[in-house]
Amino acid sequence: EHFVHPYRDLHAPLHPRTVQVKGYRTLEEIIAIFTQKLRAIVDLRRETRGIGLVEYNHLLRCAASMGNGKMASTVWAQMEADHVEPNLESYNHLLESLVWDGALTGLERHRLRVSPFYYRKRRFYDTPGFQGFGTGARSVRKQVQDVFNRMASRGIHGDASTFIHLFLASARVGYVIGMKAVLKTAWNLDVDQLLRDPGQHPPLIEYDRSSPYFPTEDLLFAIAHGFGVNSNMTAAFQTIDFFSKQYQID
Repeated sequence: EHFVHPYRDLHAPLHPRTVQVKGYRTLEEIIAIFTQKLRAIVDLRRETRGIGLVEYNHLLRCAASMGNGKMASTVWAQMEADHVEPNLESYNHLLESLVWDGALTGLERHRLRVSPFYYRKRRFYDTPGFQGFGTGARSVRKQVQDVFNRMASRGIHGDASTFIHLFLASARVGYVIGMKAVLKTAWNLDVDQLLRDPGQHPPLIEYDRSSPYFPTEDLLFAIAHGFGVNSNMTAAFQTIDFFSKQYQID
């Protein structure tokens, strides 16, 4: 939140060409410096007292906040080599890293819309500007689903954040059926019914505010982003409005 997020927010409206012309330090450079220092700290910590679940979760959280799927996968492999058992927080950070891999820096963040052109570009890793999350044979949805299945096999139940990542993973590859299925399973929202006749839609599942499944502003953003990049603005507006009224979320 201190070393990366402020710069990420400042760079959000800037095109990489603008950054170059103005002579600003790129977000990639800022993240690289942070990652280098983080690696040095981890190496020292490992030499002296070792690192456990808390440290690994923090590293995964850093990877998620930077949209660095490769770093998250490396940390996960090290965690397994050290026989450290992951928990729900670990899995959620890994899922977030995969969903937002490469989508926060450079031209990648301007190329998130789902279209036949972008889908083809993301099928191959060596395509400049499309080297983050993938489609086709390297589908991010399949990666996220595999992680979720491993998580379930260990008896770890997901929460609202888990379902958000599953929803966005489907959105990344244009799998609208999967997006709707997640909303139906977790909160009993039938998007098709809502679009046909909002007045006849049954109430959503009633969760207490302390429930791990109670939706937050993060879910509203995910809905806006997921349906938005798939160019379904009607579903985005209707679903956000229905969720916000049902759960009293601004």
